[in-house]
Amino acid sequence: MLILTAVFFLRSPVLIVTDSSFEQIYGSGRLRSRNNRTSLELFRRVISVVVFENAGPDLVALAVVNTSPSPRAVLFPYRYMEGALYYTEMFPETPVFVMCGRNPPPEQPLTFVQTDTSADLYRAGMYAARLAGEKRVLVVSSGTIHEEQEQAFLTGVLKQGFPEDVSFLNVFDVFESFEETGCIVAIGSAGRFITQDTSIPVILFSWADPSLTPESVKLIFDDSPWALAKEALRKERQSLSEIFVPSRPLLLAGRMERKINFFGHSALLRDKLQKNQ
Repeated sequence: MLILTAVFFLRSPVLIVTDSSFEQIYGSGRLRSRNNRTSLELFRRVISVVVFENAGPDLVALAVVNTSPSPRAVLFPYRYMEGALYYTEMFPETPVFVMCGRNPPPEQPLTFVQTDTSADLYRAGMYAARLAGEKRVLVVSSGTIHEEQEQAFLTGVLKQGFPEDVSFLNVFDVFESFEETGCIVAIGSAGRFITQDTSIPVILFSWADPSLTPESVKLIFDDSPWALAKEALRKERQSLSEIFVPSRPLLLAGRMERKINFFGHSALLRDKLQKNQ
């Protein structure tokens, strides 16, 4: 046991760059817990590098260097991409990942980790079918949902025997028929739909602290760097410029009306989208 502990602390750490605003929304206690959990999964320390929100690329890179001179890898959020470029120029031998979420990666000599939206929507579709009952499902996004992603969601819905009664809307669209809606899937800044009617179950795509969400939120798809780190590092050996990783679903069992079905719901979230189906 002592040998394993020594090896754990001797291994070079994984650094994840963040700032105070992210920590506030994600939850400081949750952040510490996620660092610990991800450290155990990777069997190496995962350390947060907290930088000033308006820090320039040189200061961001300096903060990383001061935390560890030779990390196993460094994960940068999309908003600190310039800092990632600056750091890569200084330490080209260190693996660097930019977590771009659902944003399309720009043309830069970096490895971008993208959220596998199709895989997420497939699982969300199966779960939404369970929550909606005999009412319609409403999918609201602050960005564009591509045809392939819509089809992935419908595949999940139909797999549960749910009729194809699904509406895809942009957050700026006008929608009034909430009394006919059995489940809302909110992607991006679609928060205004969450507060319309707390009796409508919500599936939320967010890395926000679950305690900050209303009781209507039953399931959260977390695509924070901590949720994606393990899979991103596993795929690093493939030398890809873009790595697609599905979010980590967080089922809020305490908010489920029928807790007896908890394990059945959990099984849905372990299903994987077959790209050729």
